[in-house]
Amino acid sequence: MTPAVPEFLRYEIDADGHAYQRLALGEESLALYPLLDPISLEHALEVERTILPAIVALYESERTSPAFEAFHRFFERFQAIRRGDGEAAASLDELGARVLEAIRAAINDFTPEEEIERRAFACFYRQATCDNDGYREKARTSLNELVLRVSEVHAGN
Repeated sequence: MTPAVPEFLRYEIDADGHAYQRLALGEESLALYPLLDPISLEHALEVERTILPAIVALYESERTSPAFEAFHRFFERFQAIRRGDGEAAASLDELGARVLEAIRAAINDFTPEEEIERRAFACFYRQATCDNDGYREKARTSLNELVLRVSEVHAGN
């Protein structure tokens, strides 16, 4: 008999740079793209305390993945801006400027250097990688598929 409760296995990254939760439902493997737009206070806390830190840890373990090249390009520009490169700042598009603003809100003069890249990645991931209709559709579709499969398994038990 297949258990009707999905089991979290790990986070993985797809070719678009989107992190997803690999779940097991009995012998079946499913992907769930987590919703990052807060739908409640509890969900917002879950995103900030659990989901984003897990995705940052995934980034740290797979820094050289081609899926993270866009972040690396942005982070080089961000570092240039931190060094006072006005040309790098002027070359940001609207999305880059929004990410830069989020990073500036997440760090200060006392933020340790080793923490800056982690916070920058979390901001970039949330603002540039997932704040779009394509990711939201991927998340919605994966959630619907999971609910359907769990319902089918539950009905069969």
